[in-house]
Amino acid sequence: DINFDTSEFIQKINTDIVGKFLNIISRSMPFVKKHNGDIEDISLDTQLLANQTRKLKPLSKLYHEKDYSKVIRLVMESADEINAYININEPWKKDNRDAIYIALTALNAFKNIALALLPVMPNLITRIFKIIGNFNYTDYETRIVNINFENYEPLMSRIDDEGFKKMNETITETINNFASIEDFMKIDLRVAKVIDASAVDGADKLL
Repeated sequence: DINFDTSEFIQKINTDIVGKFLNIISRSMPFVKKHNGDIEDISLDTQLLANQTRKLKPLSKLYHEKDYSKVIRLVMESADEINAYININEPWKKDNRDAIYIALTALNAFKNIALALLPVMPNLITRIFKIIGNFNYTDYETRIVNINFENYEPLMSRIDDEGFKKMNETITETINNFASIEDFMKIDLRVAKVIDASAVDGADKLL
């Protein structure tokens, strides 16, 4: 049993997912979108990304150990660091060359955080990959080379009690489409041992 607190859940969505994680792409994309050239040749803050990768790579071990609370804590710490990176470097005060360097670095760091959250938020991360490209779980050191701006749209908005109610109704409808344990128990499953098999005359694939 767990003590589920609706208000705490809503706060986590609004603060961590929307206010920290998704805030990175919202702050970075306008500067990247202004850039008309190829982003593959733009230099990145490799030291920042290397430090982030070093911190995120051990998360796979934590997932296997089912230490999910520590996973989320480390991921959100990374999101805080990238938002701080944007605040400190102030791309809105820079010329286009420096602004795209800062924004694209932040966007690649955002991609790494998305990889870390893929096991727990697959639907959201899949939508993100439609914008920044598809990546595997271990692609922390693979940079973004193409962005589909046509697919970019607000990924999630802050929710309130009414929004939570609608979300819960959607989840309930989805769950109701699956067989219950009671339905599953009605199935008559039997195991048989094959003691002989021979070819069927005139058939190519039957025994």
